[in-house]
Amino acid sequence: MEGKPNNQSTDVQIDQLRRRVHRLTVDSVTGLLKKEGLIDKVLESDPDIVDILSSPIAVVSLDFDGFKDINDTYGHHAGDVYLKTISHEIDKFAWGIGDNTGFAFRGKEGDEIVVVLKIIGDKSEYESRVEQFRVGLNNSLAELGDEFVKKGIDRRNPSLSVGCVFAKNGVYRDSPSVALDRLLNL
Repeated sequence: MEGKPNNQSTDVQIDQLRRRVHRLTVDSVTGLLKKEGLIDKVLESDPDIVDILSSPIAVVSLDFDGFKDINDTYGHHAGDVYLKTISHEIDKFAWGIGDNTGFAFRGKEGDEIVVVLKIIGDKSEYESRVEQFRVGLNNSLAELGDEFVKKGIDRRNPSLSVGCVFAKNGVYRDSPSVALDRLLNL
């Protein structure tokens, strides 16, 4: 039957395209959105993301200090173990505060993760939560260091630097591209 499309072939092509888009938008190590994935969601007006960016938000930048030492000393696989484990905790924190109240994405550098949180309630409550989160993540990093020691690997504990800015009016007011520009330049 010439001329009739092969549904199985089309399904395979669609599946391949979905996998390709996933590789371009989701970080393979952490499972977090890449910046390109965030851009895609904002430009497509993902309702959860637009709702968060239209509200008062806290933007938390997490940077692993000393992370390069792990990669340089033990290889990227060891660094990936750290990033994957910590990223899982970060993602739970971002989405775990409430229903669809935050998201995380990989920052500009390989050891930077950005969390965007919708502020519900008092700003000081979020400052306190962010500090508790920072302490908890540093404790998780120390525990990972202990696991490395058990495996006969010299202890290397990256620490975590945290920066936080608040946008009391959100960043999504005019258009998706303006919102992205505001968010990525906070």
